[in-house]
Amino acid sequence: MESNFDPEALPLDRAAEVDQFRQAIRACDSDEEKYDLCRDQRDRLLLARNELHFEIAAYESVMFVECAVYKACKENMGHPRGDEPEWQEFIVAADDGSRRLAALKTVARCWGWDKVRHYGWPARGDRYNDSLRSVAKAVENWAEFTIKANQLLLRYFHLSATSRRRTLPDSADPLQHTVLQNAKKWSHGDSFVMDNDPDKVPLPLKKLSNRDLPSGFGFDRNGLMVREKHAARNPDFDTNINETLDQVSGIAGEDTERLHDVASSLTSPTGTTNASSPSQPSAASGEQGDISSRDEAAASWRAVAASGPANEAEPRVDGGDDSGSAANGVAGPGRMLRSPVKPTSTYTEPVESKSKPNSGLVLDEHNKEKRRASLPDITANLKRPRLDELVSPAPTTSQGGRPQHDPIRDEDYRKQVLAELKLGRSKPNSLKRGKPELSHGEATNQLVYEILRRSRPPATDESDNPEAHFWTGDQAAVGVDLGSVHIPLITKDQQRFRWRDGRPVVQLFRRMEDLDRRVAVQIPSLSSEKDSFQSRCLRDVEKRFLDGQPTDDPWNLLDLGSPLPPSVLPSFLEGENCQLLPRVRDAVLMGSRAERAVAPPEDWNLWRDVLEWVLLSQGGHMTAPHMDGHGFSTWITVQEGRVGFGWLSRPTVQERLEWTSNPDSYTGGNWRYAILPPGWTVFFPSGTIHFVFRIRSEQTLGLGGHILQWTSIRSWLEVVADQMRNPRTTNEDMGPSAKKYINIVLELIAKKVKNGRLEDIGGQVELTEIVALVKDSLQRLLSE
Repeated sequence: MESNFDPEALPLDRAAEVDQFRQAIRACDSDEEKYDLCRDQRDRLLLARNELHFEIAAYESVMFVECAVYKACKENMGHPRGDEPEWQEFIVAADDGSRRLAALKTVARCWGWDKVRHYGWPARGDRYNDSLRSVAKAVENWAEFTIKANQLLLRYFHLSATSRRRTLPDSADPLQHTVLQNAKKWSHGDSFVMDNDPDKVPLPLKKLSNRDLPSGFGFDRNGLMVREKHAARNPDFDTNINETLDQVSGIAGEDTERLHDVASSLTSPTGTTNASSPSQPSAASGEQGDISSRDEAAASWRAVAASGPANEAEPRVDGGDDSGSAANGVAGPGRMLRSPVKPTSTYTEPVESKSKPNSGLVLDEHNKEKRRASLPDITANLKRPRLDELVSPAPTTSQGGRPQHDPIRDEDYRKQVLAELKLGRSKPNSLKRGKPELSHGEATNQLVYEILRRSRPPATDESDNPEAHFWTGDQAAVGVDLGSVHIPLITKDQQRFRWRDGRPVVQLFRRMEDLDRRVAVQIPSLSSEKDSFQSRCLRDVEKRFLDGQPTDDPWNLLDLGSPLPPSVLPSFLEGENCQLLPRVRDAVLMGSRAERAVAPPEDWNLWRDVLEWVLLSQGGHMTAPHMDGHGFSTWITVQEGRVGFGWLSRPTVQERLEWTSNPDSYTGGNWRYAILPPGWTVFFPSGTIHFVFRIRSEQTLGLGGHILQWTSIRSWLEVVADQMRNPRTTNEDMGPSAKKYINIVLELIAKKVKNGRLEDIGGQVELTEIVALVKDSLQRLLSE
């Protein structure tokens, strides 16, 4: 049968391509081979058509905004220049492109444009891309999606071998409708039985390895199970990582001796003398416990066009205002409201060390910077402590149900804080009293007031873009172990440590014993042109809190070392994926030794202040929006009172840039909040922009800490880079410590690779992106 299409209608080069295609089909040995060739050519042509329609849609949107004549003609449905038919055809193509692009934009927001392009999804039909969008909204984390999709693909393959089901496609995109539909139905953290599975085989939420794959299959560059010819090559990343680590070390320009020689540290240990560890366990003990000109604008547009659409959602800037103490720049729990100046004295007296490790990352109490008030100043009920709600007595994550989000109760609390802030605004401020500037508290209260007015409760429907997770302990444990938590997570009953009867604040001071020591205290009435803190004796702090009198100048302590046992770590954070920061500590303090600590006690204590700390505040203290320093993820468990926790929800790239350029006055974007009672824990990932608010009548006490996750190293590096470029966005002066953290983390990655555990950090694609990020984005920052 001859085709009725005349190839002379095409340009000569395209007509030649059609003829080549004809010859290729005729050379096929079977109809199935011909069909596969037709399908591949179909996908290429549809992709070209759809990409052209996307391009038309992009140009049309610029025309509509920038050209008044075009806008009027389109709105009036007429084009008086005699080219109306052409415009109508153009608009139809633009509308088609916009409609098709809508679904893919959602997919790209969740999974990235690289996935959209790699799998050729623009060439797929509307039905497929609608299904794809639904799945991406339900399972935003790509790593989690690949685990589920691979289990489904493997089961589908086994079923096709014993039934008449169509086998997996020989395509770069292995995801059929059936796989997408089942992936959407797969509930978080549970095993799953695929629809129409005759044997009802439960599929575990477990990552597949190469040993699990049938012959002829492998993993592609994004981790999906595909036929072998589409699988990614498995290069020797050990050599690449070592070369990268050496390069990063040189870029960092450290004057001190490196913690380890990267290459030799992987093969030969260095000798050190063991010393006893001061009550703090070693790793082996476990870890529970600016575009002015048009040329610049055009250049910027070309850069964006070359790199593809930006990922606009995914909140990545967060931090808690409870960071740790600094260790030679390694920040721990201490921040400042405005100016990063060293305190006159600190909570722990410095001790002269006789045996310092050879790392440049040694914690130094004198180098601590005061941090800006952050999340964890948790409120306490002054009339009746809710001891029965404080913590769970059982030692497992399975106890305790899902925390019940109560928007009505939370709204009452928000209105009370707004009323109290409004009353404060009616009083003469520092400027009206003849002072040259506002106080720290006045500036913070004005900003929090404006943001809190705009704040709304978070969306919590897990099937429709939630803005916060309210999960049980088991769900939280699975989520953080998978590295799939990208928004605030709230759970309850996850603390093993229990207070005795009575107020936790009273017991806290009793456990401190030596109250003649001094501690940095944030005082709102201090001028914003000066430090936000002053040194106070712990005995004076105790008296002020135990007197329990409401005040217009509420004190806030964010550098308070914890006298409590290490069992305050929430149970859901005890998994291996959350133990990267303790491993950094071990590398710094223990070097190449595996015995108990070779570092002096004071260094262990300072590192403990990075991993966990106490947050104590009088009622009415506010904390301005910020990110936690060093890109740390943070957890806070409320011990007394209630705390209002607010955050910028799913900021777009533009919103994040606007906040970064002016963090002291930005009020745009979508702000959300939740009120945390005693016994509740909030965990927020690296890069979360957050603030804290409290009612006047309740003091607040909280326990908090920082973590880093193996599966989130790349996002952590991106946040650290942003914070180094924009130091005003964080509550700590990061100094030289960030580059040292990066060096050590890269060394730990090398060891993971050497031990054959590349999947622990997300696989070879994630490793490649980490290396590219260090080489391409962090070089200049690290060399400054």
